[in-house]
Amino acid sequence: MSLEKTCTLFGEQFSYKLIADNNILKVNKFEETFYDIFSCTIGSKKFIVEKIDTENGVPIVTFKLTIDGREIVCEAYLIQDKAPGIFLNQKTVDSGILLEKTPVKKLN
Repeated sequence: MSLEKTCTLFGEQFSYKLIADNNILKVNKFEETFYDIFSCTIGSKKFIVEKIDTENGVPIVTFKLTIDGREIVCEAYLIQDKAPGIFLNQKTVDSGILLEKTPVKKLN
């Protein structure tokens, strides 16, 4: 399974591929700019992601994507690679966590 589609990440359009394995975010470059916050680059596009865990020395990060008009929260392995890309498991796309907009309460 390797079908390419498009998504939006921090207002930038990216292609992503559907895979049968774990989600992977491959970037040209990443660096920790704050504690557990990484600045990432794919081509000339820059964005940030938040580290939520580490497995075998590889950061696991979370970020918001817009796919087919739906905003979802995605978790993925963050890998620096010369061939960057977003690789998502079909289950992530189908059952991604929808972001719920909560109303702001007025202060008295």
